[in-house]
Amino acid sequence: MSLINQMLRDLEQRNPAGRTNPPSQQTLDIKLGQPPPRGGYRPTVWLAGILLTGIVWLYWRPQAPAPSEPAASAAQVKPRPPVPAAVPALLPATPQSAAVTAAPAVETEPALADPGTATAVLPAAEPLPDAPDQPTPTQAASKPSQTAAARPAKPGRNQPAKPSQRAETLFRQAENSASRLMQQEYLREALQLDPRYLPARQKLLGILAREPASLELKDFLDESLALFPDNLKFITTLAHYHVRQKNFPAAIASLEQVDGDAVNDLHYLALLAAAYQQQQQFAKALPVYQKLVRLQPEKAENWLGLAICSDKLQQPAGAVQAYRQALDKNALAPRVVDYINQRLNALTH
Repeated sequence: MSLINQMLRDLEQRNPAGRTNPPSQQTLDIKLGQPPPRGGYRPTVWLAGILLTGIVWLYWRPQAPAPSEPAASAAQVKPRPPVPAAVPALLPATPQSAAVTAAPAVETEPALADPGTATAVLPAAEPLPDAPDQPTPTQAASKPSQTAAARPAKPGRNQPAKPSQRAETLFRQAENSASRLMQQEYLREALQLDPRYLPARQKLLGILAREPASLELKDFLDESLALFPDNLKFITTLAHYHVRQKNFPAAIASLEQVDGDAVNDLHYLALLAAAYQQQQQFAKALPVYQKLVRLQPEKAENWLGLAICSDKLQQPAGAVQAYRQALDKNALAPRVVDYINQRLNALTH
């Protein structure tokens, strides 16, 4: 209040003479809570308000921060926490900000390893072709979805070979190996990759057939015939296995899976004829032996088999001729030669 009274005194001193009360008296007569008297000093109050506003402005002006103060007071201001990355979500849903809010937060990923350094189980790897650029979310939204046709992959060392190709490679390794054990390992692995790879199956059969009475051979033959029921090599090997086991009915059943009249394989025909003869089926064995002597006339065993069948079927002329052909080959054991001579004497006398 002292500042206001001092201001009023200064104004009254500048007022022209003619006022009835001095400025100090008017100031003292003002009491709090009473309205000012009408008349005399209303202009004074108006001027006082203007001056008061100016004084207040002058009073507060020096308090405004000087240009150098922000740097000095910056240390006193506590640092604000960093703004989170999801600030775009706080923006209003305008057409411009919609794409920003829809875009996912981009995270920095480590660079992909060089495909050439990858340990590859199979052939050594080559660098893979560069992947096509992926469109950004905004580009994907602006373009219609299209299914791009996949380019065929070029064969390379970085791509595993087909099972048939890998089986062929293992088969060649088996052929080049001098160890029978390693040959079996290579061939078995090849057949695991491609069970119908016939060269590998036939070569493994040749190794296993060296032990004709083994159960492993029987199981392998059953598996092979399930895949190749008309394969003559598998059929004859299984029949030979049964002959070694003295199981002639099983051998005949195995051989009769194919038409014997259409087969000219000597090993097949010899097994079939011997199995028929052992089962006393001479009528079935005779035509088979006749076919054998036409295909292989120099073999004494074929003529002997034909002679025995003709002798059992009461065909003496044919039996004598076949016995003599067998003797002419000079390839039979002495015990067999004695038997032939006995039968010739019996048939010719």
